[in-house]
Amino acid sequence: MTRTDVVLIMMLAALTIMIAGVADAGTQDDPEIWDEGEPDGDNGGGTYDIISAWFWGEDDAVIECTLLLHSLPPVQSDLDAVEYEVYVATAQGNFSFVANFTFGTGVTEPSYEIRTVTYDENGSVAHEVRHDDLDGTWSSSNNTITYHVLKDTIGAARGEPLNRTWAAVWLTPALTGTRSISDEARNYTEPGRDYFFQGVSLTARSFDETAQPGDTVIFTFDILNPGSKNITLLCNHSYDWNWRDYHAEKWPVSIEIDGTPRTGTFELTLLAGTEAAVMIAIQVPDDPASNVVIDGKPALPGTLVLEYDLFNETEHVREE
Repeated sequence: MTRTDVVLIMMLAALTIMIAGVADAGTQDDPEIWDEGEPDGDNGGGTYDIISAWFWGEDDAVIECTLLLHSLPPVQSDLDAVEYEVYVATAQGNFSFVANFTFGTGVTEPSYEIRTVTYDENGSVAHEVRHDDLDGTWSSSNNTITYHVLKDTIGAARGEPLNRTWAAVWLTPALTGTRSISDEARNYTEPGRDYFFQGVSLTARSFDETAQPGDTVIFTFDILNPGSKNITLLCNHSYDWNWRDYHAEKWPVSIEIDGTPRTGTFELTLLAGTEAAVMIAIQVPDDPASNVVIDGKPALPGTLVLEYDLFNETEHVREE
Protein backbone atom coordinates (compact mmCIF):
# COMPACT_ATOMS: atom_id res chain seq x y z
CA MET A 1 0.00 0.00 0.00
CA THR A 2 1.21 3.47 -0.82
CA ARG A 3 0.73 6.34 1.59
CA THR A 4 1.93 9.92 1.66
CA ASP A 5 3.64 10.98 4.87
CA VAL A 6 4.01 14.66 5.73
CA VAL A 7 7.19 15.49 7.63
CA LEU A 8 6.81 18.41 10.01
CA ILE A 9 10.10 19.86 11.18
CA MET A 10 10.42 22.33 14.05
CA MET A 11 12.33 25.15 12.40
CA LEU A 12 10.67 28.54 12.20
CA ALA A 13 7.53 29.19 13.97
CA ALA A 14 3.06 31.57 11.64
CA LEU A 15 1.55 30.85 15.04
CA THR A 16 2.77 33.72 17.13
CA ILE A 17 2.64 33.84 20.89
CA MET A 18 3.99 37.09 22.23
CA ILE A 19 5.02 36.63 25.85
CA ALA A 20 6.15 39.88 27.41
CA GLY A 21 7.64 39.67 30.87
CA VAL A 22 6.71 42.29 33.42
CA ALA A 23 9.99 43.86 34.45
CA ASP A 24 10.55 44.89 38.05
CA ALA A 25 12.86 47.77 37.18
CA GLY A 26 14.02 50.36 39.64
CA THR A 27 13.14 54.05 39.48
CA GLN A 28 14.50 57.26 40.93
CA ASP A 29 11.84 57.01 43.66
CA ASP A 30 12.50 53.30 44.26
CA PRO A 31 16.16 52.61 43.37
CA GLU A 32 18.07 49.36 43.80
CA ILE A 33 21.00 51.30 45.30
CA TRP A 34 20.68 54.12 47.81
CA ASP A 35 22.88 56.02 50.24
CA GLU A 36 21.29 55.89 53.67
CA GLY A 37 23.64 58.53 55.06
CA GLU A 38 23.57 61.03 52.21
CA PRO A 39 24.63 63.74 52.01
CA ASP A 40 27.88 62.53 53.57
CA GLY A 41 30.65 63.33 51.11
CA ASP A 42 32.16 66.39 49.50
CA ASN A 43 31.39 68.60 52.52
CA GLY A 44 27.77 67.59 52.76
CA GLY A 45 26.47 67.12 49.25
CA GLY A 46 28.33 67.85 46.05
CA THR A 47 29.89 66.39 42.96
CA TYR A 48 31.41 63.44 44.84
CA ASP A 49 28.25 62.57 46.76
CA ILE A 50 25.97 59.75 45.62
CA ILE A 51 22.21 59.81 46.15
CA SER A 52 21.11 56.59 44.43
CA ALA A 53 21.33 54.31 41.36
CA TRP A 54 18.77 52.18 39.54
CA PHE A 55 18.46 49.74 36.63
CA TRP A 56 15.86 50.22 33.91
CA GLY A 57 15.10 50.23 30.16
CA GLU A 58 16.00 46.59 29.51
CA ASP A 59 15.52 45.16 26.02
CA ASP A 60 17.00 42.10 24.32
CA ALA A 61 20.49 43.61 24.11
CA VAL A 62 20.86 46.48 26.60
CA ILE A 63 20.14 47.38 30.19
CA GLU A 64 20.38 50.98 31.41
CA CYS A 65 21.81 52.03 34.77
CA THR A 66 21.50 55.58 36.08
CA LEU A 67 23.60 57.05 38.90
CA LEU A 68 22.20 60.14 40.64
CA LEU A 69 24.56 62.60 42.38
CA HIS A 70 24.10 65.85 44.24
CA SER A 71 25.76 67.79 41.44
CA LEU A 72 27.74 67.45 38.20
CA PRO A 73 30.24 67.94 36.65
CA PRO A 74 32.99 67.29 39.18
CA VAL A 75 35.21 70.19 40.21
CA GLN A 76 38.85 69.84 39.14
CA SER A 77 40.44 71.03 42.38
CA ASP A 78 43.76 69.22 42.89
CA LEU A 79 42.55 65.91 41.49
CA ASP A 80 43.88 63.87 38.58
CA ALA A 81 40.67 61.89 38.15
CA VAL A 82 37.17 61.24 39.49
CA GLU A 83 35.64 57.84 38.77
CA TYR A 84 31.94 57.15 39.21
CA GLU A 85 31.30 53.41 39.45
CA VAL A 86 28.27 51.15 39.82
CA TYR A 87 29.14 47.62 40.93
CA VAL A 88 27.19 44.46 40.05
CA ALA A 89 27.60 40.70 39.95
CA THR A 90 26.24 38.03 37.61
CA ALA A 91 26.93 34.32 37.31
CA GLN A 92 29.94 35.24 35.15
CA GLY A 93 31.62 37.39 37.77
CA ASN A 94 31.89 40.78 39.43
CA PHE A 95 31.80 43.92 37.28
CA SER A 96 31.70 47.70 37.53
CA PHE A 97 30.36 50.33 35.15
CA VAL A 98 32.77 53.26 35.09
CA ALA A 99 32.55 56.93 34.09
CA ASN A 100 36.04 58.41 34.41
CA PHE A 101 36.52 62.19 34.43
CA THR A 102 40.24 62.83 33.83
CA PHE A 103 41.42 66.39 34.40
CA GLY A 104 43.92 68.24 32.25
CA THR A 105 43.15 71.79 31.19
CA GLY A 106 39.66 71.39 32.63
CA VAL A 107 36.78 68.94 32.84
CA THR A 108 36.66 66.73 29.76
CA GLU A 109 33.98 64.37 28.55
CA PRO A 110 34.29 61.23 30.66
CA SER A 111 35.49 57.94 29.25
CA TYR A 112 33.35 54.85 29.91
CA GLU A 113 34.29 51.21 30.38
CA ILE A 114 33.28 47.97 32.10
CA ARG A 115 35.78 46.49 34.55
CA THR A 116 36.08 43.11 36.19
CA VAL A 117 36.41 43.44 39.94
CA THR A 118 38.22 41.32 42.50
CA TYR A 119 37.31 41.67 46.18
CA ASP A 120 39.46 40.78 49.18
CA GLU A 121 38.32 38.63 52.09
CA ASN A 122 36.74 41.69 53.76
CA GLY A 123 34.67 42.62 50.71
CA SER A 124 36.84 45.59 49.77
CA VAL A 125 37.89 46.20 46.18
CA ALA A 126 41.30 44.62 45.62
CA HIS A 127 41.71 44.95 41.85
CA GLU A 128 39.85 46.38 38.86
CA VAL A 129 40.79 45.50 35.27
CA ARG A 130 39.26 46.78 32.05
CA HIS A 131 36.79 44.21 30.70
CA ASP A 132 34.93 45.77 27.77
CA ASP A 133 33.69 48.92 26.08
CA LEU A 134 30.76 50.87 27.51
CA ASP A 135 28.61 53.71 26.21
CA GLY A 136 27.34 56.37 28.56
CA THR A 137 25.82 59.83 28.88
CA TRP A 138 25.84 62.41 31.64
CA SER A 139 23.69 65.42 32.46
CA SER A 140 24.67 68.46 34.52
CA SER A 141 21.02 69.58 34.62
CA ASN A 142 19.82 66.25 36.07
CA ASN A 143 23.03 65.41 37.95
CA THR A 144 22.98 61.92 36.46
CA ILE A 145 25.29 59.50 34.69
CA THR A 146 23.61 56.78 32.64
CA TYR A 147 25.49 53.67 31.57
CA HIS A 148 24.20 51.82 28.47
CA VAL A 149 25.32 48.25 29.15
CA LEU A 150 25.33 45.49 26.53
CA LYS A 151 23.99 42.51 28.46
CA ASP A 152 26.25 40.01 26.72
CA THR A 153 29.30 41.76 28.14
CA ILE A 154 28.33 40.86 31.71
CA GLY A 155 26.73 37.47 31.07
CA ALA A 156 23.12 38.48 31.64
CA ALA A 157 20.82 35.43 31.77
CA ARG A 158 17.03 35.37 31.46
CA GLY A 159 15.30 35.43 34.82
CA GLU A 160 18.58 35.56 36.73
CA PRO A 161 19.58 38.32 39.18
CA LEU A 162 21.97 41.20 38.82
CA ASN A 163 23.16 41.26 42.42
CA ARG A 164 25.84 42.60 44.78
CA THR A 165 24.74 46.07 43.67
CA TRP A 166 26.45 49.15 45.08
CA ALA A 167 28.11 52.36 43.90
CA ALA A 168 31.18 54.44 44.73
CA VAL A 169 33.01 57.64 43.81
CA TRP A 170 36.78 57.24 43.58
CA LEU A 171 39.17 60.22 43.78
CA THR A 172 42.81 60.27 42.69
CA PRO A 173 44.66 63.35 44.03
CA ALA A 174 47.34 64.77 41.76
CA LEU A 175 49.77 65.12 44.66
CA THR A 176 49.78 61.51 45.83
CA GLY A 177 48.27 59.56 42.93
CA THR A 178 46.62 57.30 45.52
CA ARG A 179 43.11 56.25 44.56
CA SER A 180 40.50 56.09 47.33
CA ILE A 181 36.74 56.11 47.84
CA SER A 182 35.16 59.49 48.62
CA ASP A 183 31.59 58.21 48.93
CA GLU A 184 29.73 54.95 48.54
CA ALA A 185 26.11 53.85 48.45
CA ARG A 186 25.77 50.37 49.94
CA ASN A 187 28.78 48.06 49.58
CA TYR A 188 29.77 44.52 48.60
CA THR A 189 28.92 42.97 51.98
CA GLU A 190 25.75 45.05 52.45
CA PRO A 191 24.55 45.49 48.86
CA GLY A 192 21.44 47.08 47.42
CA ARG A 193 18.49 45.19 45.93
CA ASP A 194 18.84 42.62 43.17
CA TYR A 195 17.58 43.37 39.67
CA PHE A 196 16.13 40.40 37.79
CA PHE A 197 16.71 40.17 34.05
CA GLN A 198 13.58 39.80 31.97
CA GLY A 199 12.67 36.67 30.14
CA VAL A 200 11.98 32.99 30.15
CA SER A 201 13.65 30.10 28.37
CA LEU A 202 11.99 27.90 25.77
CA THR A 203 12.76 24.25 24.98
CA ALA A 204 11.12 22.09 22.30
CA ARG A 205 10.57 18.47 23.34
CA SER A 206 10.79 17.33 19.72
CA PHE A 207 11.86 18.98 16.49
CA ASP A 208 10.27 16.72 13.88
CA GLU A 209 7.16 14.56 13.56
CA THR A 210 5.74 12.42 10.75
CA ALA A 211 2.01 12.30 10.06
CA GLN A 212 -0.41 11.02 7.44
CA PRO A 213 -2.95 13.30 5.76
CA GLY A 214 -5.79 14.02 8.18
CA ASP A 215 -3.65 13.40 11.28
CA THR A 216 -3.12 15.88 14.11
CA VAL A 217 0.49 16.50 15.10
CA ILE A 218 1.32 17.93 18.50
CA PHE A 219 4.50 19.81 19.31
CA THR A 220 5.23 20.59 22.96
CA PHE A 221 7.42 23.40 24.28
CA ASP A 222 8.39 23.99 27.88
CA ILE A 223 8.50 27.62 29.05
CA LEU A 224 10.78 27.83 32.08
CA ASN A 225 11.21 30.61 34.61
CA PRO A 226 14.83 29.89 35.63
CA GLY A 227 15.07 32.70 38.15
CA SER A 228 14.21 33.00 41.81
CA LYS A 229 11.35 35.46 41.29
CA ASN A 230 7.81 34.99 39.98
CA ILE A 231 7.19 36.27 36.43
CA THR A 232 3.84 37.31 34.95
CA LEU A 233 3.67 36.98 31.18
CA LEU A 234 1.28 38.75 28.83
CA CYS A 235 0.51 36.39 25.93
CA ASN A 236 -1.07 37.14 22.58
CA HIS A 237 -2.07 34.15 20.45
CA SER A 238 -2.40 35.09 16.78
CA TYR A 239 -1.80 33.75 13.28
CA ASP A 240 0.45 35.00 10.53
CA TRP A 241 0.14 33.16 7.24
CA ASN A 242 2.09 35.19 4.75
CA TRP A 243 3.66 32.45 2.65
CA ARG A 244 2.46 31.84 -0.91
CA ASP A 245 -1.18 30.75 -1.22
CA TYR A 246 -1.61 28.83 2.04
CA HIS A 247 -4.18 29.89 4.62
CA ALA A 248 -4.90 29.07 8.23
CA GLU A 249 -8.03 27.08 7.44
CA LYS A 250 -5.91 24.63 5.41
CA TRP A 251 -3.70 23.80 8.38
CA PRO A 252 -5.81 24.46 11.52
CA VAL A 253 -3.76 25.16 14.63
CA SER A 254 -4.80 25.18 18.28
CA ILE A 255 -2.83 25.85 21.44
CA GLU A 256 -3.03 24.67 25.05
CA ILE A 257 -0.96 25.74 28.04
CA ASP A 258 -0.84 23.16 30.82
CA GLY A 259 -3.92 21.49 29.28
CA THR A 260 -6.03 24.64 29.07
CA PRO A 261 -7.04 25.90 25.58
CA ARG A 262 -5.91 29.47 24.97
CA THR A 263 -6.93 32.10 22.44
CA GLY A 264 -6.58 35.85 22.17
CA THR A 265 -4.67 37.76 24.86
CA PHE A 266 -4.15 36.26 28.32
CA GLU A 267 -1.80 36.33 31.30
CA LEU A 268 0.37 33.44 32.42
CA THR A 269 2.17 33.48 35.78
CA LEU A 270 5.27 31.34 36.22
CA LEU A 271 6.41 30.88 39.79
CA ALA A 272 10.13 30.96 40.44
CA GLY A 273 11.79 27.80 39.18
CA THR A 274 8.64 26.42 37.53
CA GLU A 275 7.66 25.77 33.94
CA ALA A 276 4.55 25.53 31.76
CA ALA A 277 3.93 23.18 28.85
CA VAL A 278 2.79 24.78 25.58
CA MET A 279 1.12 22.30 23.22
CA ILE A 280 0.65 23.31 19.59
CA ALA A 281 -1.66 21.00 17.62
CA ILE A 282 -1.44 21.17 13.83
CA GLN A 283 -4.19 19.51 11.78
CA VAL A 284 -2.73 18.07 8.57
CA PRO A 285 -5.21 18.48 5.68
CA ASP A 286 -6.43 15.46 3.70
CA ASP A 287 -4.62 16.72 0.61
CA PRO A 288 -1.39 18.37 1.79
CA ALA A 289 0.33 20.07 -1.11
CA SER A 290 3.53 20.72 0.80
CA ASN A 291 5.40 20.33 4.01
CA VAL A 292 5.23 22.49 7.05
CA VAL A 293 8.64 23.59 8.21
CA ILE A 294 8.60 24.93 11.76
CA ASP A 295 11.27 26.33 14.03
CA GLY A 296 10.58 27.21 17.67
CA LYS A 297 12.86 29.88 19.01
CA PRO A 298 12.80 32.52 21.76
CA ALA A 299 12.89 36.14 20.62
CA LEU A 300 13.41 39.26 22.75
CA PRO A 301 14.00 38.76 26.45
CA GLY A 302 10.54 38.52 27.93
CA THR A 303 9.08 37.59 24.53
CA LEU A 304 8.43 34.18 23.02
CA VAL A 305 7.71 33.95 19.29
CA LEU A 306 6.67 30.71 17.60
CA GLU A 307 6.08 30.90 13.86
CA TYR A 308 5.53 28.26 11.21
CA ASP A 309 5.91 28.80 7.48
CA LEU A 310 4.68 26.54 4.69
CA PHE A 311 7.16 25.55 2.03
CA ASN A 312 6.31 23.80 -1.23
CA GLU A 313 9.34 21.51 -1.17
CA THR A 314 8.33 18.15 -2.62
CA GLU A 315 11.48 16.38 -1.44
CA HIS A 316 9.95 16.49 2.04
CA VAL A 317 6.86 14.53 0.91
CA ARG A 318 7.85 10.94 0.47
CA GLU A 319 6.09 7.84 -0.87
CA GLU A 320 6.18 4.54 1.02
